[in-house]
Amino acid sequence: MKAFKFIIFLVPLFLIISCDDDNYETLPNDLDNVEQHDSIEQNDTDITEENCDEGFTRYGENCIKTALAVATTEGYNTPNGGHVYIAENENLSDLQEKTFSESLGDTSGTDISLASSGSRLMVIERNTTSKVISFTAPLNETETTEEILSIAEGYYNFHDAVYDNASQKYYVSANQSNYIQLFSNNGREEIDLTGFYDDSFSPSPSAMIKIGSKIYIALQMLDSTWTSKGGTVAVYDTESKTFDKITLPFSNPSGKFGWNPKSNPDKIYLACTGAWQERDGGVASISLKDNSVTKILEESSEENSILDVDFVDLSVANDGSLYIVVSDSRDWTNSLIEYKAATGIISQIDTKINGAAAKPVDYSPVTGNLYYFKDDAEKTYLVTRNTSANSIETKELSSSGAAVKVWIRYEE
Repeated sequence: MKAFKFIIFLVPLFLIISCDDDNYETLPNDLDNVEQHDSIEQNDTDITEENCDEGFTRYGENCIKTALAVATTEGYNTPNGGHVYIAENENLSDLQEKTFSESLGDTSGTDISLASSGSRLMVIERNTTSKVISFTAPLNETETTEEILSIAEGYYNFHDAVYDNASQKYYVSANQSNYIQLFSNNGREEIDLTGFYDDSFSPSPSAMIKIGSKIYIALQMLDSTWTSKGGTVAVYDTESKTFDKITLPFSNPSGKFGWNPKSNPDKIYLACTGAWQERDGGVASISLKDNSVTKILEESSEENSILDVDFVDLSVANDGSLYIVVSDSRDWTNSLIEYKAATGIISQIDTKINGAAAKPVDYSPVTGNLYYFKDDAEKTYLVTRNTSANSIETKELSSSGAAVKVWIRYEE
């Protein structure tokens, strides 16, 4: 086991929202705030397994298997109150709690997230003793190999992590640092984000995704009052060790990157919250070919509009649809909306969503299931929504949802 000691703390960036009625809104084709796409004729269950071994599914250029990972917290102020559950092949009846060599959380509270990269599942602790616990499990086996990444002192506020198989290095975004933290067998290094900030704000690195040799890093650009001064994506090439800069049309990119190579291998999507209640956020896409940016949706201040909300997080389905957790911060309620990219139709499909989770929604390219948390009175549920059959299954959780992640493992 490799150990690097550190301390971090996370200020929650998300909110809580819901709508009490199922509003449906169809946007005309000539509206500026909608990008429309050609329809992709593919059902979620009609996934080719060409050139993949039995039990594996084609996913872009790779063959994969999936598991579902669910993180919960007994409370942000509850000491050592974190839990992680794993369901192999996304079979919820097999959902089992994962045990770790160290408890999740510390004496001051528990705030955790999840990341999946390079066949590894990473548990990110975002409180005062923050650390990253990374583990791998051989396919069809339950025994795992665990690594603990940590920093002994300082306030770092870890948000996300990716793993580079080629160099065997972890890249971790530290929201309260001007650096990307890099962990390897040789110890810890820092990648300076100079050039992405000035004296009025910090880069505030948050969500990350690794595609090929490049790591895309969302920068929230927060000032001393936690106000976002813009939105930028830093693109780090792990081979040349150089940066490119992408300027977003919205501020405060607070959600994870959405990417589904089955629907569009050349685009990633990002939800930007903007300033809370100002309705200046939106959803943007980034071309992986030339780094060009396109506005997909914009928040609206129009009364009774389905877009009169703040965008929180999103996932991309196999048919290109976007599933977006949104928040109405006027009454702190969350809902889930569906954006059909081929038609421009936007629908509210569920309410009382837990939008305060670090990662409140995720989609499986293998099963076509959408996973998210739903709060009803004092109970919390994990919702499984199959987007092809439009069927719903719920499972009550013993504590609040902190993050949900489809763990993708690649064929060796």
